[in-house]
Amino acid sequence: MPPTTMDPQILLDAATDYSAIRSYTDDVIRWLATALDAHSACAGTDNAGTQWAADYDRIAIEAVAAGTNIANASGKLHDLLAATWVDFVNIERSNQNPAEPTESTPPQPLSTAVPTFKGSYGGEADTPDGWELISLQLEGRHWPDGNPDKLRALASVWQTASDCLRDANNATGNAWGTLEEFASDEVPHALAYLNGVYVSTRDVHEKYENLATVCKDWATTIVDARRRIVETIGTATVTDARAEAAIAAGVGVALDEVDIAVHTAIGALTAVESKLADVDRGLQPILDANPTTFNARIIESGGFWNFHKPPEFLPGFPDAKPVKY
Repeated sequence: MPPTTMDPQILLDAATDYSAIRSYTDDVIRWLATALDAHSACAGTDNAGTQWAADYDRIAIEAVAAGTNIANASGKLHDLLAATWVDFVNIERSNQNPAEPTESTPPQPLSTAVPTFKGSYGGEADTPDGWELISLQLEGRHWPDGNPDKLRALASVWQTASDCLRDANNATGNAWGTLEEFASDEVPHALAYLNGVYVSTRDVHEKYENLATVCKDWATTIVDARRRIVETIGTATVTDARAEAAIAAGVGVALDEVDIAVHTAIGALTAVESKLADVDRGLQPILDANPTTFNARIIESGGFWNFHKPPEFLPGFPDAKPVKY
C-alpha cells in the first residue's frame, strides 16, 4: 500500500455510518417479519386465493431474505472500511520514529439470520344468503373468503418497510461524500462496494412497493367480487330453475374476474422475484468478502456495479469558478 494520501479517520467514520445503517436495517426487517406474521391467513382458501397465496408467500420470503442481505451487506461494508482504516493507521504508525503501537480492527457486527413468519393462505369470511343454493351450479368454485382488511394491512407494512429502506439508503450519502474527495487506490474500490449495496437497497425497497401494490389490489379484487356476487344473488329466494341458472352464470362472471386478477398478480409477483434474484447475485461478492483481503481487490474485473472512477486529467473550462450550493 502506498503512503497514505487521505485522513484515515474518513474510513472509520464511514465504517461507523454503515454499522448504524446495518442495525437500523436489521430492525426494519425484523419488524417487517413480525408484522407479516400478525396479518397472516388473509389471501383466501378459494381457488384463486390459494394460487395467490402460493406465489405471494414464496416471494415474500425471498423479499425478507433480500432485506436481511442488505443489513448483512451493510455490516460487511463496516468490516471492509474498518479493516482498511486499520491498514492506513498502522502504516502511519510504523513510519514514526520510534514506531507507535498498532491499531486493532474494530469488532465486526454479527451476521443476522432471516426471520420467519406465517403465510397468507387462509380466510374465514361468511358466505351470503343464497350462496349455498347457487354454488351447486358453480362446479366447485368457491366464495372468495380472503380478508381485505388484513391484505390492506400487509400493503401498509410493505410500504412502510420500503420507506424505511429508502431512508437508510439516503443516509449513506455522508459516507460517500467524504470518501469521494480523496485520492487513494482503495477509494474507487470502496466506492464500488458502496455503490453496489446502494443499488441493491434501491431495488429491494422498490420491490417492497410492488408487493404493497399486489396486496392492496388483491384486497380490492375480493371486495369488488363479493359486491358483485351479492348484487347478483339479491335477497329473493330462488325457486325457478332458469332463474337459478341465470344467477349462477352472473356469479360465475364475477368469479372469472377474480381468476383474471390472480393471474395479473402472479405476473407482478414473478417480476418482483426476478429482480430479487438479481439482487441476491449482486450482493453475494460482498457477503462472501473477507475484510482482511479488501485491499487485495477481491472484486473481479468488470464487477464494479457499473461504478466508474472519475477521470483525473480533464482540461478545465476557461474562467470556470467553483460553485457553492
